Amino acid sequence: MLQFIMGIILSKNVNFSAVGEHFSPDVELASHIRRMERFFKDYQLDYVQIAVMLIAFLPPGQINISMDRTNWQWAGQDINFLTITAHCKGVGIPLFFELLDKKGNSNTSEREQLFKKMFRLIPPKQIGIFCADREFVGEKWYKFLIKKKVPFYIRIKSNYQITLNGVIFQAKHLAIIGKDRFYENIRIHGLKLHLATKRIGLKKEEEEKYLLILTNAQVHKALEIYRYRWSIEVFFQSIKNRGFKLENTNLKELSKLKKLFALVSLAFGFCFEAGVYKHEYEKPMKKRKSSGYKPYSFFRYGLNEIRKALLHFHLKKDLVIQIIDRIYRKLASNLELWNSLNFILRL
Repeated sequence: MLQFIMGIILSKNVNFSAVGEHFSPDVELASHIRRMERFFKDYQLDYVQIAVMLIAFLPPGQINISMDRTNWQWAGQDINFLTITAHCKGVGIPLFFELLDKKGNSNTSEREQLFKKMFRLIPPKQIGIFCADREFVGEKWYKFLIKKKVPFYIRIKSNYQITLNGVIFQAKHLAIIGKDRFYENIRIHGLKLHLATKRIGLKKEEEEKYLLILTNAQVHKALEIYRYRWSIEVFFQSIKNRGFKLENTNLKELSKLKKLFALVSLAFGFCFEAGVYKHEYEKPMKKRKSSGYKPYSFFRYGLNEIRKALLHFHLKKDLVIQIIDRIYRKLASNLELWNSLNFILRL
């Protein structure tokens, strides 16, 4: 597993041929590819243990989560991952994921199953906020989140039916250009919730003109809190074209694709942690004057650092050891604290 993860990082690709080129040069590439094929066919990966390791990349305490899908097509097949990430320094750390055996949106049952897996390791009371886009709506879904006491901030479509003071409106009619508006105790599906609205200029696409956030929590902070959702998009971008080219895989079987997603998630976590460490303790990234943003994401900063160390191992052996040591120490320390914290919360 570690060798495959290193191969992903070095090649910035998940294709077996590209990854195998960074295995031992004393063995033929075809042999490396067969070895990888056997691993993905026969090895039974424990996804609970994978989740435990991914959680260890997070500082212990309350977490802010997002849910979304990433999907693509290969050889006429729809590949569709439903994923939960936790916000950390502007990036979504993947925690739980499921490969849907279909194309298109998830349903309430699929979302609930993924949440219940998460609750095995992270109690509901440990979730600070939950953000999701317009796909993740519906009466049963809202009731599930309310029952579990999960504070949610979910974007809704412009034509959603809202009852305010006994009058039914389309949600978009409660939005004004450039102004934040907040409505408490609106009715939707018979549930008493809150709505924050804003019209975003004169965008061409109807749905993109409106930011309409439904919540069961702090409505006056809803528009600001919803920004956390972008962190899951950063994760998806990082494992695709901006990082490991996940869509380049030739794998078709669902079980193999899920293993690949797990290993890519671990590779992402290692690079992210290396980037954070380098920024905070070695060489802070300076923000660009033109944009005010850092030149790289923490993920990209760490990816460059690890690749430099591994590609020039004969010169950078000490750097490789330092990277591995600090990541191990950080994960071990976090995991110890997580275990203590979760034990207290379960009491």
